[in-house]
Amino acid sequence: MAVRSGLSLSTLGTLVTVAALLLPGTLVGTSPALAAGGRADQAAAAPAQGASPQNGSTQNGPAKGGPAGSQSEAGRFGIRLTEVTDSLRDDPRAREYIIDHLNPESVLRRQVEVYNDGTQPLHLSLYPAAASIGDGEFHFGEGHAANELSTWISVNPATIDLGPHDRSNAEVTIDVPKDASPGEHYAVLWAEAVSAPTQGSGVRMVNRVGIRVYLDVGPGGPPAAGFAISALTASRTPDGRAALSTEVHNTGGRALDMSGDLRLERGPGGLQAGPFPANLGTTIGPGEIVPVSIPLDSELPLGPWHASVTLRSGLVEHTVNATITFPKKPGESHRYLIGGYSAWHYVAGAGIAVLLLIIVMGLVLLSRRRGNRRGGRHLATVGSVPSQGNATERQGGASERQDGATERDAGAGRADSGQGGPGDQGAQTSV
Repeated sequence: MAVRSGLSLSTLGTLVTVAALLLPGTLVGTSPALAAGGRADQAAAAPAQGASPQNGSTQNGPAKGGPAGSQSEAGRFGIRLTEVTDSLRDDPRAREYIIDHLNPESVLRRQVEVYNDGTQPLHLSLYPAAASIGDGEFHFGEGHAANELSTWISVNPATIDLGPHDRSNAEVTIDVPKDASPGEHYAVLWAEAVSAPTQGSGVRMVNRVGIRVYLDVGPGGPPAAGFAISALTASRTPDGRAALSTEVHNTGGRALDMSGDLRLERGPGGLQAGPFPANLGTTIGPGEIVPVSIPLDSELPLGPWHASVTLRSGLVEHTVNATITFPKKPGESHRYLIGGYSAWHYVAGAGIAVLLLIIVMGLVLLSRRRGNRRGGRHLATVGSVPSQGNATERQGGASERQDGATERDAGAGRADSGQGGPGDQGAQTSV
């Protein structure tokens, strides 16, 4: 059984998630992600790439990245990777998430660090749970919900007690069984803190932070990641702000976590604007076509503008350019195809191509059948010549027999000398 260990990170990547979860009858608390306007069911596993964490990162130790954390009654706590696969050391996503490819019957081990920035002791539970991708979002399961990948993951130790401003490591093991289903699987590794029940109500607050897990399973190497930007849509939101969205088609075999920006040049009077960052949190599964939106300023002139959009996921990056004009009225939009066709056009074109291929194959088969029929008739004609000759001979014999009969008739006609007409007609018939 193959066992893979990770490469130690000297600079730790930003982590992923913050969520305030409620046990039955609990009171909703506030975490950094929720305070920023997110919902509890969206905050977890939302990438914090490029964002500075509230209250700063941990100051003791080598970690200087921006780990995501959760604000509990005792203070801020968080979790982050300390290792990365050597082949992915240059991929920024691999510094934030557990991303890898394994064959069945292989084992992956990774070190993670949990920390307590608060002034009170903290008890943390570490556990894996289910996740999925759909409609451009990374969805995590409720509570301890399980899926195939989460059942392969174990954490040692499963609970950690941290003192004020303390930190500790844990080992994550992913053991892929022989009968694992192929393809990319998703899960979250959670660190969870539960507050003590409040007096008189029994209400408890549950805060958790986590690291996304993207694991591809199958023989050979990992599938390539890739995407195409097939269209830009300039729009005006109902509240009057300009906006731009891109149509992104995941053409590869791995999920994408999109980031990027828009730059506007050659606007009215030579104006330039940007860069405007794309909304983070868009995750696109293999084969999906999802818009990536870029909010803009309501005071932005209509245009025309030369728009340059750069989007990236990990080490994959693409830039497209188009001349666009923003609409005046709220709710209106202008769509601009890149290269003349959008991803939906490619899908429709592929369907038309298949239909045409079926028609051509049908015509070829029909032509061959007609050719076979014509060839059969020709062979029948050639082969029937001797038979026609025999038939002629038979017809000749019949004619001779008929002549004999005619002669007899003629003789009979002569016997009836008074009825020469029939006798003469019979003689003419035999000639």
